[in-house]
Amino acid sequence: MKSVTLFSLMALAFCHVTDGACPLQASLGCFCQNSVVDCSDKHLTAVPAFTATGWDQFTIVRLSHNKITTIPNNAFLNINVTTIELDYNDISSIANDAFKGVANYLTALNLEGNKLDVASDAFIHLPHITSLNILHNPVRSVPDPVFFALGTTLLDFSFGDDELSVWPPTLDHLQTLKSLRFEGYAMGYIPFNAFHGFELTLRKLTIRKTSLRIIPMAVKELQYLEEFYFEDNIDVTDAGIIESAFEITHGSGESAIKTLSLKNNSLTTFPTALRQLPKLENFFMDDNRLWFINDAMVSYVRGFMYNVSLKSCSLDRIPQTILRIRNLRSLDLSNNNINSIYSNDFTFSDGNQTHEHLQVLNLANNPLAYIASTAFVNLVKLQELNITSTDLKAIPQAVGKVPSLKKVYVHDTPVECTCELKWIHSSNARNVDFEGECDTITQSIGNYIKRRIPNCPA
Repeated sequence: MKSVTLFSLMALAFCHVTDGACPLQASLGCFCQNSVVDCSDKHLTAVPAFTATGWDQFTIVRLSHNKITTIPNNAFLNINVTTIELDYNDISSIANDAFKGVANYLTALNLEGNKLDVASDAFIHLPHITSLNILHNPVRSVPDPVFFALGTTLLDFSFGDDELSVWPPTLDHLQTLKSLRFEGYAMGYIPFNAFHGFELTLRKLTIRKTSLRIIPMAVKELQYLEEFYFEDNIDVTDAGIIESAFEITHGSGESAIKTLSLKNNSLTTFPTALRQLPKLENFFMDDNRLWFINDAMVSYVRGFMYNVSLKSCSLDRIPQTILRIRNLRSLDLSNNNINSIYSNDFTFSDGNQTHEHLQVLNLANNPLAYIASTAFVNLVKLQELNITSTDLKAIPQAVGKVPSLKKVYVHDTPVECTCELKWIHSSNARNVDFEGECDTITQSIGNYIKRRIPNCPA
């Protein structure tokens, strides 16, 4: 009886958190929890009617991935949320007073993936908006009054689609902008004055999926830019990462960039432009065909370079020279073609030095079948190793020679759990947390080591 009563109370509580607490018609099937009224993927063709009460606990309305075509006047009259998500609908028009009632509360509006061909005048009536996303809309016109009205509040703006070929000059009204994201394959040229008006405020810039062939020279005007994501620009080759685009001529004279991502361009080497980035900490070169990395490439590094990602770069050996990046803490070499790691792959040229900072090494999704027993001895601060989805058939004895190692990921790897693993208990590996599954029996590797290995014959 007590169990039935407890179950009933739990069911009532769950209903209250979901349907019962939703300030709109229950038949819509929306889910309301954790400050979110979530009506995404409900096949809605119009903005639903919201009740005038019950909004105190909600800050986000999510109407994503529906079939809404228009936003009429007073569509959000009864609500006081700070974020409205309308991404991936079929919206082609927004009435001037669409956000009346919620305008004084709204700070973030997501309209990505719709059919808007002009920046709506409704945006003018959003006095506190800080984030606006109109990416993947066929917007060809952004009237001066719209960006002029947004210019004193907008901090984060995303725009562009695959047919927009001319950079909108009205962006210069956005004089408080901190983050800008652009995508659009038709864009083959970004003018030198593209970031005029916010060259002193922009901290994050994303330029993706364009037909650009070089880094825009306009980047050098961004004196305080800290994050630059220049990705999926497949027409950009090594010659397109021009050093002069990072030569800051104002202020301190040095680039402030801490994070640089050049993922999925058409690069074969580290760019010489790295010499212009003395503050660089995070560097991503995923999905480029590097093939190999030599000393000259690494010599361009001036920054601290704490994190380096070289995923899916067609590497077939450990790039030994990468250890010359002395402050490196995390190295991602996953999804390459590395099949063996030899005893000297993680050693310096003189063979005597150790790497004092590398803590995380990701080797997942390589056809890795062999790791020498002394492969990691010079990685004296290594704490986490990922050998998930490799061809290893046993836990490599190399992990037992790294006293600092705490975690090893071995998921989806055909590790045979047998008494051959008993060496673990007499090595540094006895303190390692192994995550993964045995290939030969139904048991986790960690449990097998803790519970079965002690019973193995000496």
